[in-house]
Amino acid sequence: MKKELGIPQGFEHIFSVALGYIASEKPVTPPRNREVFSYIK
Repeated sequence: MKKELGIPQGFEHIFSVALGYIASEKPVTPPRNREVFSYIK
């Protein structure tokens, strides 16, 4: 893993995190409830 990531000698890989959505998946956005907003003038 260190070689693939290009981590130099003497350093240690602790963990990895992958975030996001796959390209073919589009998350469903829930409808917005506009009554919950407060406007301050």
